[in-house]
Amino acid sequence: MKRTTFLTTAIMAFSLPATVMAKPVDWTPVLTSLENGCDQSTVISAIQESFKYQAPKLRLREPYQSSIVRTTKGQKASKANKSFGNYESSVYIKDGFYYGLPLERITYYFDNYGSSFLVFELALNAPLSKSKQQLKSKNVRYKKVWNEVSEAMDYAVVEGNSNKTYVRCYL
Repeated sequence: MKRTTFLTTAIMAFSLPATVMAKPVDWTPVLTSLENGCDQSTVISAIQESFKYQAPKLRLREPYQSSIVRTTKGQKASKANKSFGNYESSVYIKDGFYYGLPLERITYYFDNYGSSFLVFELALNAPLSKSKQQLKSKNVRYKKVWNEVSEAMDYAVVEGNSNKTYVRCYL
């Protein structure tokens, strides 16, 4: 009995660090397209497509798929986010980052489930001041690009507070 308990404890102790310490995933390469008038990479487009009504389950190439912990689809937007749309769909990310800043989730907001998207958002787990400083140190500039369909300028906006930063594209 003692030998089994010791063996079980030893196995758990050696396997714990591998489970707890996941390798961070750099989402920056698939998100840099946002710097050019909120263009969307193939990964971001795949996320958006997966949020459409009755779309198949999201499948991304590695390492991005492994860093997704859960997705929500067509949830009513919170009061705080109601100005972006009535509904939201999100991909929650574990151990991901964007230009060295911890990436918590990617969210699309829309008016009616299955209709066009209004706002695309990256939620970063960092204060706005730190995020702006980090993005500036990496020479990140969000360019404005004319969109002929909407007849407006498309570009990302960095907003937030002392707890979180949001990189938002108003579509």
